[in-house]
Amino acid sequence: MDYLEAENALLREGLRATRLGLCITDASGRVVQTAGDFADRLGITEKDLLGAELRLRMPATLMLPQAAPLLDIDSAELSTEGQLRRDGAIEKFLLFQARTVTQRGERFRVISVMDVSLFGVSRGRLSDLQSTLEAIGAGVIMVDAQAVDQPIAFVNRRFEQLTGYTAAECIGRNCRFLQGPDSDPQAISALRRAIALKQATQVVVRNYRKNGEAFDNELYVSPVSDDHNEVRWLVGIVRERRDRTLVGTGAA
Repeated sequence: MDYLEAENALLREGLRATRLGLCITDASGRVVQTAGDFADRLGITEKDLLGAELRLRMPATLMLPQAAPLLDIDSAELSTEGQLRRDGAIEKFLLFQARTVTQRGERFRVISVMDVSLFGVSRGRLSDLQSTLEAIGAGVIMVDAQAVDQPIAFVNRRFEQLTGYTAAECIGRNCRFLQGPDSDPQAISALRRAIALKQATQVVVRNYRKNGEAFDNELYVSPVSDDHNEVRWLVGIVRERRDRTLVGTGAA
């Protein structure tokens, strides 16, 4: 359980800030950790989940056609939608994602859920956006522009490969954890200024992988608006740059 203890501080407050819920089950399907508002999203209590088989605690009013592969530790990574109903009407549209991870020889199923209606983005637009981000060859990071300290809400697999950090280690944290002693103050200032103004910008900044190795990150950040034309996300495209000739440029 060392993995779960190490992740606890990161996930508890961070996932609440991003309004995501997360649940971790062991190889038998029993819940060993929850974070954020996972239980609340399903209309149940955290006490009812911990130590129980998740499949037995899923509410009967949850319409989730792909529940079996979502919960199965032997299944591939999966994104799927569900509907929570009340009195026959749809109460919530829920977007689930699941992935099996191995930590110190033990396998866990990591399942996240978000209530799409809370994000001010239509169900179709959010699903399309996440599918597009996952398919991009470059590293992609998605930041909640409206939450306190603008925490990370999504990273794709290429970002994980580039930085050495898993999605679970990134979600809920501000991007500054990638910086280090040789990160260029001018580039960081240009990036912070653009983020504060919610403008697109491009910088090259020295970041650090999980193993401590430095790399030059050619980062393009762009705001994404919701259906009400309010900036909802900041999406960053991350590429490793071999020659560091660009210090920091801003684009309106």
